[in-house]
Amino acid sequence: MKTAISLKYPKETQWQENYAILTEQIDNLRSYLQLGVGTKVTDGKKIGIIIDKKISLTDIPEFIVLWSGKLTQIEEPRRLKLEPLMNPTIQIGDAIVLNAKHQTEAGERFEIKEFQGNGWVLTTTDQQFHSDYFYAFKMVSHG
Repeated sequence: MKTAISLKYPKETQWQENYAILTEQIDNLRSYLQLGVGTKVTDGKKIGIIIDKKISLTDIPEFIVLWSGKLTQIEEPRRLKLEPLMNPTIQIGDAIVLNAKHQTEAGERFEIKEFQGNGWVLTTTDQQFHSDYFYAFKMVSHG
């Protein structure tokens, strides 16, 4: 039985690496141009607000994001998604209750697992809901 042998040539590998780097740079520039100071964003785990944008000394576009009203951090623009509809103080683990607009599950309670951008959340039951269909509640520990 013969087996196929796959060879990677150094030039092909270098080309693929250069292509990946250029793609990341283009995605960063697109996001940098589309998102502005004051825009609510998510990285999938938390919600924040862009408080500054700049080009670094090495010509890399960067955002300074205030996460959950507490921590500022420099972020690559391509890693952020637009989050125009959500309250920046809610976090993963907080509860949502579906409102009357959601005809099949109104009144049901779920826990946020991930922020997916543009008002969408993924719950711990792996269901997606848009912010038009729920109220969000901070989970407070009593202890």
